[in-house]
Amino acid sequence: MYPHRNPVLGTIYLDEPDYSSEDSDEPLPRLYVSLIRFCPYSERIRLILSIKGNPDRMYKYIDSIDNPGDFLKRNHACKIPYIKYDEKVIYDSLEQADFLDEQYPELPLWNCSPSQKIVDKLFIESFAKVETAVHKLFMTTKEVKNENFEELIACLTPFEVELVKRGTKYFGGEEPNMMDVLMLPWFVLMDAINPYSKGKFIFPFDSKFPKLAEWKVSFVDLGVQLGYPKFLAEHIELIKSKISVLGI
Repeated sequence: MYPHRNPVLGTIYLDEPDYSSEDSDEPLPRLYVSLIRFCPYSERIRLILSIKGNPDRMYKYIDSIDNPGDFLKRNHACKIPYIKYDEKVIYDSLEQADFLDEQYPELPLWNCSPSQKIVDKLFIESFAKVETAVHKLFMTTKEVKNENFEELIACLTPFEVELVKRGTKYFGGEEPNMMDVLMLPWFVLMDAINPYSKGKFIFPFDSKFPKLAEWKVSFVDLGVQLGYPKFLAEHIELIKSKISVLGI
């Protein structure tokens, strides 16, 4: 089910064809995808595509800071992930996730009842608070601030409560569904808090979020490595230094 693994991020990666431009002489497949390495929104799409068996697509990474190349010529909105299907552009990772699940129905990720899908989507909408808290913790201050750390813990608490309430291995049951896949990349980033803060802050998975700790580790059984936190911390520092130099 998970044929390829990224030894750094711990999430799934796809084989990368060497297309330099959408205007290449090579015929484009119906699905064209551009992602940024280490971006959790990109990781959502990369994981979904791998589960779907890497369907007919052109797939490439871009460096939005150093060398965006021809990406900005196509993507005037400057949004990542970028998906084009049959000349129609789709933005927003949640919309893209639904599109890919419907367009490639093999191994469906929204495999629950219509009513449960509504409930799960509401939880995914509320997970935006966690996304914001992670961004604030890493990107808005020079060092990790205690108030940002505590905010992240508070934002994550409802998901621990919900997983305990469901009484299943994953939010989707005994196998992960779309809700699980859409949240996982942020948990990979949380593991980088310890090395990023030089050991001052350690995320309390075992003490405050034991069920989520089991949930996160269970992805290893599916072939998903959970990454190298120290490398991720160094990458975050690198991105922040580039942003500072460019004045973004």
